[in-house]
Parts: sequence; C-alpha cells; structure tokens
Amino acid sequence: MYNYDTWNVMSSHRVNMASSTVNNTIGNPGQELPHLVGPGSRSNAAASSGGIHFVNIASTSNGMASGFAVYGASDPAPLRGTSFASPAVLSTAIQAYLYEGVFSSLYYPIAKKAILMAATRDANGDGQVMTGTEWTATPDGKDGAGQVDLALVTSTLDSNRYTYVELTNASFVSCGAGCREYTLPSFTGLPGKNVKAALAWNACAATRTGSVTSPTDLDLVLIQPAWCLNGVRQSTSLNNNVEMIYDTCLAGSPYSGTYGAKVRMKNGGSLPLCGSETSEPVAFAWSSQ
Repeated sequence: MYNYDTWNVMSSHRVNMASSTVNNTIGNPGQELPHLVGPGSRSNAAASSGGIHFVNIASTSNGMASGFAVYGASDPAPLRGTSFASPAVLSTAIQAYLYEGVFSSLYYPIAKKAILMAATRDANGDGQVMTGTEWTATPDGKDGAGQVDLALVTSTLDSNRYTYVELTNASFVSCGAGCREYTLPSFTGLPGKNVKAALAWNACAATRTGSVTSPTDLDLVLIQPAWCLNGVRQSTSLNNNVEMIYDTCLAGSPYSGTYGAKVRMKNGGSLPLCGSETSEPVAFAWSSQ
C-alpha cells in the first residue's frame, strides 16, 4: 500500500505501514512481490514538479489540508492503495522498450525487469534494497527495490548499462571449492556515485498456492574497484528470480572505478533448467546514483 498525500511533494510519497504485513506467512518470507513500487515520475529527489497529477486535489473546503491527493470530490480521504503499481510499472516497461528499440534485448521481460529494478530509488527511507543494501529473507521489506525513477531508466538505457545472456551448465567455470561462476562484462562506476545492480532470470510458473517455484538459485557478485581494495560483495542468495546489490564504494571517491560482475551457482552445483528449456536467460543491469 502506498501513500501519496501532497501530490507535488515527493517526500510525502511513502509506503504505508500497513503494507506487506503478511509476507512472513505467504510465499517467500520477507519479500514484497512484485518488487517495484509505483508510480514514480520524478526526475530527481529535489524536483518540486515531480509526482502524479490526480483528478482531485484537496482544498481546505472539503476538510483536508490543501494539496492532498484524494479519491474524489465526494470522498476527501487521502489517496492510497496498491492498484497503481501494476499499470504504472507496466507503462514504464513499455516506454523503456519503445525508447530503446523493439529489436533490442528489452524484447525479453527479464531484461525490462532488471533495468527497471536497477533504476529505482529508496521509497521508504529504510534502505535502497529491501531494508538495507540487498535482498534478505529476514525483514519485511515494504518497498522492495524501491520506486521507479524514469530519469534513471533513461540514463541506464542511454549508457547501455545492461546485458542479456542465455546460460547453460557449460557456461559456468570453477572458482574454487563449492563455487562455479559466469563472468559478466565489467563496468565503470562514476566518481562520488553509488551503484545499484540487479540480476534477473527466468522462473517456473507460479503454483496454485501463489508461491513461485524456481529450480535455479543464482547469486550476484560484484568485485569492487581498487578504491575499495577489490572487495567482494555477494548477494544473500534467496531462492528467487532476482538478486540486487547497492554498493557505496565510490561515494567518497573523486575517481571512477571498474567493477567486476559475476553470476554464481548456489553451492557451485550444476545448472538445473525449468521444464524443457535448454538454457537459462539472465539479465543484468546497473545504475549510477
């Protein structure tokens, strides 16, 4: 559930505390599915003209503070709910696809997903990914990956900060005991900026109980630049179809830095595939923010 309150004050747009209260008993504990909060149309955190223009904006005559988004003239209650997310995120995905071109990798749904998830900002003041810097099975991450930011989507596409690949078991090589990995293209983080990276892959269809069964459990690994002594950041490894890492290595650096990126198999096992598939489609994207 999302609150909009004052339509043109982005700081008032926050996840309602009643949201996600059943995550610890349904599906994957601690995760918000789908993983994106919507809508979001701001160009940056300070944009006073950001937000969504709703049909009815409250005035002092209807009992609400002036400027609050409301359901209608006869209902002055503040506008909030969950039904905005799906059409807004779908619209963003379609716009990104058309912007990049119909013959691009954005033809694949997981490429759209990775890009949109990487191009998000914290929408609840509790951490850029879930309640911290990566997916985790413990807390109830009310805003998932955060709020889609169209300016970040555009810059991610303009700078080609994404890749799509179809992996087989032979794609993975040994990286030590209980470790097998595939090396993604390296990328350059910008000076004074943080990196938000997302890995998405294919998954089996949801069961009738609502839980998602995915036979493939992948990890995302980032090798930090020399500024951070080439430290290794590895995602928490949920049995899910997405992994994310928010890295602050270059936030205090006056220099850019090269990141390494890898896909690792859980416990270094063989790559299982879903149904009759012969490969595992994987998409990786990152934003600088």
